[in-house]
Amino acid sequence: MKNLLVLFLFLLSINNFSQERGIIHLRDGSKLIGSIEVKPNGKIKYRKDKNSKKEILDHKRVKKLRFFNGGNYEYKILNNSIILARIGLIGKLNLYYYLKDSPGMYLPLYSNGVLSVGVELFKGKEKKGYYIGRKNEDLIENLFSNPKRGKFFSVISKYTSDCPEFIKLIKNKSVIKKKFDSDVVQIIRYYNQNCK
Repeated sequence: MKNLLVLFLFLLSINNFSQERGIIHLRDGSKLIGSIEVKPNGKIKYRKDKNSKKEILDHKRVKKLRFFNGGNYEYKILNNSIILARIGLIGKLNLYYYLKDSPGMYLPLYSNGVLSVGVELFKGKEKKGYYIGRKNEDLIENLFSNPKRGKFFSVISKYTSDCPEFIKLIKNKSVIKKKFDSDVVQIIRYYNQNCK
């Protein structure tokens, strides 16, 4: 039992999400630098240093944030909800992304024959999902990940109607495969560079 407890504590320590250092850009133009943790509900836990009191911030005060080790985020509106979206590309069209998890594997831990807790041994595969939005706008929309499907084309054509050559290009599924390798990032990058 003691070995099982040690294993549980070890696995739990590996799996904990720790705070990272970064910069928060507030809506009033000021900035906060310190430890940042993004909570699952989209709120931000901030501490200037380990001796200071934590603050919980949200979209009402925060415009965007950047982690020093990588990752830029902005609050955006998606389907009448406010979310903290990770920035993928910036240009005439902005591309944001999120990670979709597939199920991982959990180890149930029992105490006296009763399930007491479970530990995540490993996460499932992460797959990127995308949002698209215009420069300097708060609204974003789900951009379906498969560029060879009709839903992808219907969403992207709303945002790129100012560039008929681009729409003609992406209508052709074989061009999407050959020219862009069916990669959403390459498609949006091409639009930003070629449709002014």
